Amino acid sequence: MLKTILLTTLAAVGFASADVESEIAAGDLGAVTITASRLSTIPPIEVFSTYRSTDVWRGAKFGENDKVTGLATGYDFDFARLEASFSYADNSELNNTNLSVGLVRNFSLEGVGEFTAGVAYKRYTGGTDLAGDVTSEIGVSLAKEFSFADVVATQYFATEGNGLGYFELTARRSVNPFFYVEDNAVLVDVTATVGYSFEESEFTHTQITVSKDYDFNSYLGEVTLTPFVSFVDVASDTAGTIYAGSDNETLAGISFSKFF
Repeated sequence: MLKTILLTTLAAVGFASADVESEIAAGDLGAVTITASRLSTIPPIEVFSTYRSTDVWRGAKFGENDKVTGLATGYDFDFARLEASFSYADNSELNNTNLSVGLVRNFSLEGVGEFTAGVAYKRYTGGTDLAGDVTSEIGVSLAKEFSFADVVATQYFATEGNGLGYFELTARRSVNPFFYVEDNAVLVDVTATVGYSFEESEFTHTQITVSKDYDFNSYLGEVTLTPFVSFVDVASDTAGTIYAGSDNETLAGISFSKFF
């Protein structure tokens, strides 16, 4: 069940240093960014679609051949930025819809510097009764750009279901995989995610995702294609939870996004 509430075109991918606000409203890396420069009187609408070989959510597997299609938008108010998204996901085991509505705002504190804080309400259908799976929740996030990476920390509070007190820390940076090649300008995005359950007092998983954006001009206008590969190391196997019987996973996929 894909519960990467979109603003995401792929799990744990899409956190750009210039677009911290979009990331934090999503609460997951991998948010499809909607930058302030793209906003006008009428908010832009982003259409996105993602395919991935395996559906992994918070380290737990929920099916194969996962396909997601959705819409995302945002609007800047004087006091904060409103972001919303809706998506439909379907795979070999189940299908579900995902809704996310959130607010994000930039702050600056002496001794801390600039950072972004946000809160988002998320609602899912097609869930299970296992602990760790929820029908709705609220995510509270803090994001900050460091010299080594862009970091987002999110604590989730379940409003329907047992969320296991799930906490997620994500760091993302662009790296040069061909540093030994002179004048190489090819960069890829590397995202590392660590999940932790405060209820079970244990780490749930770690995940490394490598991706790269490609912009193309087509008959639809400019579109972005993002191939990616993820490596998931499951740290929890607690009985009665979504992690019971989970194995390490390697998954690959591609996303498409287009602004209108």
